[in-house]
Amino acid sequence: MSGTDIYHEMIVDYSRNPANYGEIENHDVTFHDSNPLCGDSIDIDMKIDDDKVTDMQFVWLALPF
Repeated sequence: MSGTDIYHEMIVDYSRNPANYGEIENHDVTFHDSNPLCGDSIDIDMKIDDDKVTDMQFVWLALPF
């Protein structure tokens, strides 16, 4: 297997099983942004304890062209 094949496999795996994907119940901070040109959007939730981020999750919506 070539380096390109391994890289491709890693990208496909990550796109199907992203780390930190989801929502946090009772989050302390939330952030939303979107791109009005293409319709993509992202929501980021964070849990903060003692001025440190202890958990962060995101939900991302990418619309096909």
